[in-house]
Amino acid sequence: MEEQQKNEKYDLNDIESKELRTTVSTLNMVRTEFCNLLDKSQKEIEGTLDELNNTILFVQSLPKNLSAELAEKTNELAKQINDLNQGNLKKFVESLLQKTREHNEAIKDTIFQLNCLKDDVKNARLNQMKKYLKGLGVALAFSSLVAIASSYATMRFFPHKVNIDNPQRIEINNSDVGLWSSKNVQVKGDVKDYRR
Repeated sequence: MEEQQKNEKYDLNDIESKELRTTVSTLNMVRTEFCNLLDKSQKEIEGTLDELNNTILFVQSLPKNLSAELAEKTNELAKQINDLNQGNLKKFVESLLQKTREHNEAIKDTIFQLNCLKDDVKNARLNQMKKYLKGLGVALAFSSLVAIASSYATMRFFPHKVNIDNPQRIEINNSDVGLWSSKNVQVKGDVKDYRR
């Protein structure tokens, strides 16, 4: 039994040492990964710091660069203004006034031409209306004459039918009356006989 207890103790120690080795091994792996991660993060931070340093240097030099460039542009602008003040401005104003006068004259000419064109259009419309009214008058006069002539011809040359309800004796003198049909009617006078 003592042997058995010794063996159990030995086995227990052996198991504990295996667990301890596994734990140490795992801790070493985790420590290595953590160190690698720290190295990587440190390199990223250093890169970001370098970029920030470059940006800070650029921002610090920016006012100097801008002031030099602004001074140069201001000098150029001052020279241009001075040139304008010495005579170019007067020439420009005179040129502008001359062009304005020319445009005013062109506008006046255009207005005159438009008024002439308006009068021409008005006269053309009046002439057109007069021609239309003349044509209408001639057409009305001609149609009236034709209507009168046709009415006269109709009354004069075309026969009219007359019904006589109670004919006993009919007498016609000095007339162009013709007889188309008759039943038991005695007709005397100048009557043309169209009976068949």
